Amino acid sequence: MKVKIDLRDAASIDKALSELERFQDRLLNFAADLVNELTAEGVVIAGVKFDEAVYAGINDAKPGRTEVRLTKWKRKATVYVDGKSVLFIEFGTGINKAVPIQEYDEIEKGSVFNHGEYGDGRGSGPNGWWYTGTPQKNPPEGTERAIDPRTGKVKPNSMHTYGNDANSSMYLTRLELEQKYTEIAQRVYERSFGR
Repeated sequence: MKVKIDLRDAASIDKALSELERFQDRLLNFAADLVNELTAEGVVIAGVKFDEAVYAGINDAKPGRTEVRLTKWKRKATVYVDGKSVLFIEFGTGINKAVPIQEYDEIEKGSVFNHGEYGDGRGSGPNGWWYTGTPQKNPPEGTERAIDPRTGKVKPNSMHTYGNDANSSMYLTRLELEQKYTEIAQRVYERSFGR
C-alpha cells in the first residue's frame, strides 16, 4: 500500500490518515478471517484424526465445538473435542513413550507412564483385560471378542484387549495445521486483499 502525503497540506494528511485507518480495518478483518479459517480447518482435521484413531472402546469423540475470541488486537481460537473416549484416544491407556513427549509435557510434567500402566495398571499385565462392548471400527491389534475361560465359549457383549496406544489426534492436528498455515494464510490474504 502506498500513501502520498503533502506535509504542507492538512487535507492531504487527513486523507492519508483515513486511508491508513481503512487499511488497519482490512488488516484486522484479515486476521479475524484467518483465525476463523484455521479453526474450521482444525475441526476438519481433528474429525478425521479421531475418526481414524485405533481404539478398542466406543469412539464417541466429536470435534466441532469451538471458541473464537476476537478483540481489536488479539485473535484466539480453540477447537474442542467432546466425548468420554477423547482422553483414552489421545493419550491411550497409559502414555506410550513413543509418542512425542512435547504433547504430554504441556499436560503435566513428569507424568509419562509406560503403555498400560495408567490408572489401575490392568493393561500392563500379560493377559490384558475385558470390557463390556462390541467390536468397534478401528480396534487395536489383539482386541477380540472375549472367551469365557471356564466354558471356552465367546462371552456375549464382552471384549478382550491389551489396551490402546496413544493416537495423539489433537497433537497431530496441530502439526498438520502448522504445515498448512502458509497455504491457508495465502488463500485468506488473496480473498481479503486480492493478488
